[in-house]
Amino acid sequence: MVSYHLAIDIGASSGRLILSHLEDGHFVLEEVYRFPNGIWRKKEGALWDYDALYSEMIKGFKLCHSLKKDPSTIGVDTWGVDYVLLDENDEPIKPFFAYRDPRGIAASAIAHESLSFEEMYRLTGIQFQGFNTVYQLYDDSLRGRLKKAKDFLMVPEYLSFLLTGRKCHEYTNASTSGLLDAETKRWSKTIIKKLSLPDGLFLEEPKDPPFPLGSFKESIAEELGFSSEILMVASHDTASAVAALPSEKPCTFLSSGTWSLLGTEVKKPLISPMGMKKNFTNEGGLHEIRYLKNIMGLWLIQCLQREHPEMSFAEIALEAERCRGSDYHLAIEGRPYAFPKSISHVVQSECRRKGFPIPESVGEIAYALYNSLAHEIAKGLKEIKALAGVDREELVIVGGGRKATFLNDLIAEKAGKKIVLGSSEATALGNVALQSLYCHELRDETEMKKAIMATEDK
Repeated sequence: MVSYHLAIDIGASSGRLILSHLEDGHFVLEEVYRFPNGIWRKKEGALWDYDALYSEMIKGFKLCHSLKKDPSTIGVDTWGVDYVLLDENDEPIKPFFAYRDPRGIAASAIAHESLSFEEMYRLTGIQFQGFNTVYQLYDDSLRGRLKKAKDFLMVPEYLSFLLTGRKCHEYTNASTSGLLDAETKRWSKTIIKKLSLPDGLFLEEPKDPPFPLGSFKESIAEELGFSSEILMVASHDTASAVAALPSEKPCTFLSSGTWSLLGTEVKKPLISPMGMKKNFTNEGGLHEIRYLKNIMGLWLIQCLQREHPEMSFAEIALEAERCRGSDYHLAIEGRPYAFPKSISHVVQSECRRKGFPIPESVGEIAYALYNSLAHEIAKGLKEIKALAGVDREELVIVGGGRKATFLNDLIAEKAGKKIVLGSSEATALGNVALQSLYCHELRDETEMKKAIMATEDK
């Protein structure tokens, strides 16, 4: 009898439920359900709709059941940083703010009056981003939102809590918060105390994945007609994607999607003044640290496509390739690109300031964005060499962006690297691989890696 494992992989623009089983030493992946996700502009700010995500998950479970493929285990992964506050009755405190809301920027400036970023970086090794969990929580404190809060859960922990009624903190996602001591992997008492955050939010220390959380709540099992065990996998999507790198040796990787996560794996956190200056981060992985840099990524093209819904991403990329010309290098890490009303206007305005030719057509604007992104990635690779002493001939690209052939060609050209393509569903693959490992279908992580490398991208 086939044993199915289900990955719930939710990103900034979409979510998907992917079933997996082992067959002849490799994973067979089957996407059973896909649904949209996105940030809503409301009067309160930029918000997520986690109620909608929960409803979509239930729809996907019902579809699995209709296919007679009830999963024995389920693992949830999402982006990092964001979280949900719970009151004393375990009810969520709304609204659900998204990391692209600017509230954390102002809060960070006030927070650093009590605790400098230099000290914070020495403790956590986490890069400065105005939307880091620590700044969002500090904003909650300033607004009085923490007065009713008795607990907080990162997004995959919250979605898993809705399914099981049980709470936990998982290490890889907690490591993105800017609240975790990089050496001890525990909540930093120094940061919590200096920012006057409630101790009660941090009673349970994060655990290394994979580990069990519990089965469906009885009401959910009755509604679905089956029950599954929820496992906490590497719930930060990049951690799961890196677990699925098609290499048995350490490599330089690019997890390419809404964000471009460029980095390498190291044994211990690399915390240095220069790493801080270059905004490198130390995030938790499986037994290793993901030393990486967050670069804006294909969010730039997603913004452009929203302005031109009549065009597909493939059509935009084709038009960009036809418009190759000026060597655009725009400051895509700047705030104007974070949540623009019109990215075309942002690009044109910056080109005007910097003296680049003003792009007019969709293809010209897309080319300026792709070329600038390739420049940022090439620069990041040089920084990895200087900071971590790592200079590989190959760059392994995983995630949805591995299909962005034009971008990958630009990266190879500007970075002088050979591009090796991993799975477009690396996050889901790493998710289910850890489930199979936990269930002892694989003897150890070496066998898991071999199964990953034997799995073909579809």
